[in-house]
Amino acid sequence: MLKPRSVLLCSSILLSCSMLAACGSDDSDSSVSNNENISESAYEFISFIIDDDSQPGLDGISYINRQNLRVTANGVMLTEYDVYGNSDLDDNEGPESILPSLILAKNLKYLSTNEFENFKYIDNDTFEEIYKDEKTGKTIIKTQIKNPIKVSGPSSENISVTLDSLPRIANKGYNFPNGSLCYNYRNISDKEYFEFDLDSPSEYPSLMAWKNDRSPKNGINPLFNTMMVGSDNEISVTYVTYSDDIDKDTDGSVNLPIFGTAPPQALAAVIYEGKLYEGTLFYPSDISSPTDPSVSQIFCLGYNKVAADYIEREIKNSYR
Repeated sequence: MLKPRSVLLCSSILLSCSMLAACGSDDSDSSVSNNENISESAYEFISFIIDDDSQPGLDGISYINRQNLRVTANGVMLTEYDVYGNSDLDDNEGPESILPSLILAKNLKYLSTNEFENFKYIDNDTFEEIYKDEKTGKTIIKTQIKNPIKVSGPSSENISVTLDSLPRIANKGYNFPNGSLCYNYRNISDKEYFEFDLDSPSEYPSLMAWKNDRSPKNGINPLFNTMMVGSDNEISVTYVTYSDDIDKDTDGSVNLPIFGTAPPQALAAVIYEGKLYEGTLFYPSDISSPTDPSVSQIFCLGYNKVAADYIEREIKNSYR
C-alpha cells in the first residue's frame, strides 16, 4: 500500500503554494488521517474512491482510495491514501495533471487552475468557493453545505453507503458505531456563469458549424441565445436551449433525488483568442439532496471520521 500523501493548499495569508505541490506531507504508514490531532475548527469531509476498471483485484476492484478534505480558516488540506490496491498516487502528482479552465460571467473573468485556493471556511458544515475578477471586483460565490445523516447501527435499505458497493461486505452486512455520520450536499450558486477548459479547443471550424451540429431534441429545434461576459463584457457566449427545457425560477432552485446530477445548465460555445471552445453555462441554483431516509433514498457521498474509520477497517478486514 502506498504511504499517505498530504497536500496543503494554503491561503494567501500564510504563503503561496502551487497546485498540488506538497507543502507538507506525512510519511507515516498509519491508516488513520494525520488530521486527527488538529483542534482548530474545520469543515471535514471524508470520501472513498472505488476503481473497478483497471487491473482487477478481489471482486474486480483495482483499488479503494480514501480522501480526507479539511477546510479551515488557514487553508485547505487534502490527504489521500489507498486502503486497498494501488492507485499509483505518485503518478498523478504535479501541475501537469491539472487542466486550467476559464470562468466567465457578467463583468467577470477568472482563470482557475486550483479550485481549492478559492475555498473560504464558513463553519464546520459550510464553505464557499469564491471566484473574483481582479479588475472589476465582481464575484461568483458557490456555497457548499454538507447535510449530516446518522448512519449508526446496522445496514439500511434506505441509506446507501460505500460498503454497499463492495460485495464481500454488503453480502454479510455491517454495523456502524455510534456517532457515525454520512453526508450529502446542498450546493448554492449565486450567479449565471460559463466555464470551459483552455486545454481543449473544439474541432469545429466555426461557430456556425457548431450551431449546425446541434440536433433537435424530442422533435424540438434548438434555440440559440447569446450573453456578454468578461471583465468588460467583451466576450460573446452562445448557448443552446430547447423550449421544453426545465423552467428556471428567479433563483433557479431545483430539488434533485441525489447530488451528482448536474445543476441547471446549458451547452455553450465561445470564440476565445481565435479558437472555438465548447463549455457549459451554469444557471444560478440551489440544489439539495434529501436527508430523511424515511421519505427518500439517501446516497452517502462522504463521512465523518467515525464512519470513515469504520469503513476503512471493514475494507481491510475483507480485502487483502
